Amino acid sequence: MTVFWPKHHEFCDDSEQAIHNLKPQMRVPILEKESLTIDFAKEFEKLALFVAQAWLDEHPNANLHSQTDFQDCVQYVTAELAKAGSAVGGPAGLELLTGGGSEAACKVCKSVLVDRNVEA
Repeated sequence: MTVFWPKHHEFCDDSEQAIHNLKPQMRVPILEKESLTIDFAKEFEKLALFVAQAWLDEHPNANLHSQTDFQDCVQYVTAELAKAGSAVGGPAGLELLTGGGSEAACKVCKSVLVDRNVEA
């Protein structure tokens, strides 16, 4: 925990002077920033699943054993996730644009193609 100890300034306005005159017991503690860890991979896979299922609906004859179908699915899902990453920005957008989207696309496309072939 970090405690706020204001520095004495030669020219203080009334509020700064009031803070400076507080007894140490009365000073307000400022909590340290906590780092938040987010597992983007699971969230990206949820997004990728939605997009991959849409791709699969448009390609009813897609086959697990076809490298072309798998690559088409991955390219489509990766492109859609890249669009989302650009729109969202921030850490999630950066993660999507620097490989997180394509990793999720590979996992999800393989699983939807496997599911399609199991059902058939």
